[in-house]
Amino acid sequence: MAARPLVDLNPTKEPEHMAHGMPIPSPALASRRRRILLNARTWWPAMAMAGMAAACSVAHADDTAPPDTDPRWRGQVGLSAAATSGNTDSTTLLLNLDLNLKRPDDKTSVVGHVNEGRTRNDAGDRETSAARWDLTGQYDHDLNADWFGFSRLGFEHDRVTDLSLRTLVAAGLGYHVIKGPKHTFDVSAGLSYTDSRWKVATTIDDQTGRHFTSVGLLLAEESSHELTDNVTFKQRLEAYPGLTGAKSRLLRFNASLNVAMTKALSLSVGLVNNYDGNAAEGRKKNDAALFTGVNLKVGG
Repeated sequence: MAARPLVDLNPTKEPEHMAHGMPIPSPALASRRRRILLNARTWWPAMAMAGMAAACSVAHADDTAPPDTDPRWRGQVGLSAAATSGNTDSTTLLLNLDLNLKRPDDKTSVVGHVNEGRTRNDAGDRETSAARWDLTGQYDHDLNADWFGFSRLGFEHDRVTDLSLRTLVAAGLGYHVIKGPKHTFDVSAGLSYTDSRWKVATTIDDQTGRHFTSVGLLLAEESSHELTDNVTFKQRLEAYPGLTGAKSRLLRFNASLNVAMTKALSLSVGLVNNYDGNAAEGRKKNDAALFTGVNLKVGG
């Protein structure tokens, strides 16, 4: 049996009367039309609200970055070199490494530098002006949206200051002051242990020897900024004030500005500054390097 339409438009089955030249629908036809209108008034607002909700969901999905389902090491490896001749004859080479592995609740980072320099003195002999390397790893684990715990291990060596090896171990708590897709700023504090071994006898706090240890604090801050689509800036400042033992007085500052040239290469301008309040006698306590070089992007 054929289904009967809701509205029967056949005037022979539902006769209409005329008033003032206009057709007046029969009571049965008027009732059907009222039901259709009532259904439309009931369902159209709900459909409109559902459409608006769907649009808002799509917009929110577009604003929120999808989670990284394939965590991998990302960062950069850089090379800077400089050479002068004439009144001053010198060569300088700086290698830098900055890698990190980010997951939803933790981050592992590795930072390292190698700085080598040679100069020619008035007698024509070449002297070592810089011979230093350092390598540091840190693990951060988020305790909640704002706080995180960290552990840190670092090594450094400097032939110019007669430092054979310094080992730095630290652990503590940190706070995410700013945590966004383009800007981050963290502060952290904890306990540290420093083990320093020298090539020559060194006097620190009225004690002379080649091996010194110290227990102290680690106070640090670091930030990263995506200034534009092609320009980024990063910096980190950390201090190791000693409390016991040799009472190390160490200060570290690293900063770099990177301008992307291609998807894989960027131009970098940076500063590496290291202060050692317990440097060997006759050696400068501050060692700074300003560099310009090219970085290779790692991990896409």
